[in-house]
Amino acid sequence: MAQPEHRKFSDDFLTLRRTPALWSLTISSALINAGVMLGNTVLPVFLLRDLDIVPALFAALGIVSAVGAILGAALAPRLSAQFGLRTLRTAAAVLSIPAVAMAIACQQLPGHELIWLAAQSMSWSFLVAIASVAGAEVLPRIIPAETLASVGSAQRTITLGVMPVAALPGGALAGFTGPVLLLWMWALLDGCAALPILCTAELKAYR
Repeated sequence: MAQPEHRKFSDDFLTLRRTPALWSLTISSALINAGVMLGNTVLPVFLLRDLDIVPALFAALGIVSAVGAILGAALAPRLSAQFGLRTLRTAAAVLSIPAVAMAIACQQLPGHELIWLAAQSMSWSFLVAIASVAGAEVLPRIIPAETLASVGSAQRTITLGVMPVAALPGGALAGFTGPVLLLWMWALLDGCAALPILCTAELKAYR
């Protein structure tokens, strides 16, 4: 019994790989999630230790971030219908670079650093929520109902499995280089998430 299950699971990954729209969304989401884990690993260290942000204000930034995520999730379907999935996902990935950069450069930018940290928290969470919601409809539109759950599981294995892979070496590297380099890597990974989307013409058909 084990051998057929193994082949079926492999077939689900092959289905993803052979479906350009799904594969590009999967790789893009994996890159975003890798960046998310780098950010979640080193941003608290950067804020609490290097910038000396008090825990109460750090918690407040978390609330701001949650508000951004709620707004992004709520607006994603409407924005996708207006601009198209390919344009929206590309823009969300590219705009994540300056969003993260606001936290890195908050001490050099004019005004109080908390203003820029709050802007970073809200804008980045807004963009990540858009990337998480926009495109979710592609899987059920392409994959037959009888294999939808298993192919979705294969997709989740890739997009979620990359997170601990990024967090562990990222945390170790931050111990040697400090958090700033890892924050730039976070921004770079989020920006690179636009590349699979841009290279997939099939996504133009989705709104």
